[in-house]
Amino acid sequence: MTIALKKSTSTLSLEEFLALPETKPASEYFNGRIFQKPMPNMHHSVLQGELTSLINQKRRGDRLASAFLELDFVMSDAMIVPDISVFVSDRILIDENDEISNALIKVAPDWLIEVLSPEQSVTLLIAKIKLALLHGTKLAWLVDSMEDVILTFTDNGFNSHHGMDILPMLEIFEDWQLSVQDVFNLLKFS
Repeated sequence: MTIALKKSTSTLSLEEFLALPETKPASEYFNGRIFQKPMPNMHHSVLQGELTSLINQKRRGDRLASAFLELDFVMSDAMIVPDISVFVSDRILIDENDEISNALIKVAPDWLIEVLSPEQSVTLLIAKIKLALLHGTKLAWLVDSMEDVILTFTDNGFNSHHGMDILPMLEIFEDWQLSVQDVFNLLKFS
């Protein structure tokens, strides 16, 4: 799997990027370039929050997995910040106080979810997903509320899901069936 993006005329090392001040919204770094995430719109914010809450309700209670919002992680020569990162519990770093570590994460999440905003590049999001898959992510979703479609990615390729299609899940969530429509119903206010 190759990741092709437009070449930058000037390069910056990961160490130089990590030394820069944090930005709001977050900035990401890969292929020697910095990409700032756009400000989320209402659909993005609702889907990001509600999906994180649903995932945590399903598996955090039994301590099998946890979902996190906007968590940076470093992989080889890149740092990305998925909208949602899900880690199986045995891959979550714990510190000496038996708390979730606040150290920089250097492993890819087991499952990542990106929610497309109108001003985001689909190509750039897919490149980030491919990079995460190369570094150990098992499942990725790209949620597009403008088209009511969810693209899913694994080592074996990608699929497009619509309507009542049941979405693929990590094995740890095998007892949970969630359709594309279930995800987009999170946007309904009634």
